[in-house]
Amino acid sequence: MDRHQRRKAAKVERRRDKRPARPIIFPDDLRRDIAHTVRDVEFDTHAPGGLCFYRAIIGKELLRLLGITADLCLGGVVYRAGPDPERDVVSFCGPGNVGQMIDGKLLGHYWLEHGRDIIDFSAGNWRGDMTPELAINLDPDDPSDVGPIQWDVEPPEYFWLPSKEARPIRGEPAPPLGRPYYTGWAGAPPSFWSTGLEEAETALDWKALAAHFRLYCQHYDLKERMSEVV
Repeated sequence: MDRHQRRKAAKVERRRDKRPARPIIFPDDLRRDIAHTVRDVEFDTHAPGGLCFYRAIIGKELLRLLGITADLCLGGVVYRAGPDPERDVVSFCGPGNVGQMIDGKLLGHYWLEHGRDIIDFSAGNWRGDMTPELAINLDPDDPSDVGPIQWDVEPPEYFWLPSKEARPIRGEPAPPLGRPYYTGWAGAPPSFWSTGLEEAETALDWKALAAHFRLYCQHYDLKERMSEVV
């Protein structure tokens, strides 16, 4: 190969390096088994408003072990469970359907994003998280309370879907029936946002989680199956 050919080959290689990474297409059965591995972890504590943070960081670690980088996201989420666009909406957010801190309380939600996918391993807990004893309520005497949610369509165990299918549509504060909207964050982030992962190191039994991951990865052949799609 002469100098001209080497230069031409180097230019082609540089252009190739600048191309965006090929999006990973996860088969439905692989998504299901990854989600089951995350959701089969049991907790000894019940955090006010739910366990979305812990589901997210456990899922983030499992995906890392499988060679997938996922970002931890903080914002708001609403999910339409029944016919009434106000009463029948699961909401982990503040006014305007976005996550925020109000009077020292976090009104928001954690999930993961990989590429153009939103990954939320906590959806199967939302109905339980909306019960009065677990839901965060800033004003329990609020006269605008319209009663309990009518659960015509319960959330699935998890959401793993393209982000374009889960972003709010302008002028529609409530999503269509059976759909979630993942939104942004308003104001300063909570003080523990930067240290949350460090705190989780002490809150979770990572040794037990590692054994759990090994068992399920072997049972579902997760690493072998993942190698076929990346």
